Amino acid sequence: MLDSQFKPVCTLKKCDEALEETFKKELPARSNAVLYDMNATQKKQKEALMKNNLAMSYLAFALTMEEGLDFLEESKLAEFPGGEAH
Repeated sequence: MLDSQFKPVCTLKKCDEALEETFKKELPARSNAVLYDMNATQKKQKEALMKNNLAMSYLAFALTMEEGLDFLEESKLAEFPGGEAH
């Protein structure tokens, strides 16, 4: 049920690639990294970070049951306190 609602929302909001396993390599090492648009690699990482944050926000809205919220908490890492979407 989650997939049938969550993935389409992420697709509409253009953050669905954050759900792919391979997306992690697009992210910077930490969510609080200082990234500059003038550097092509950093610009791409900044965009990836925005997509990851959007996907995590939509996931938080989608998970309303206690076990769902536990799943959300498990996605949080020291490098990404808001969680990683994949």
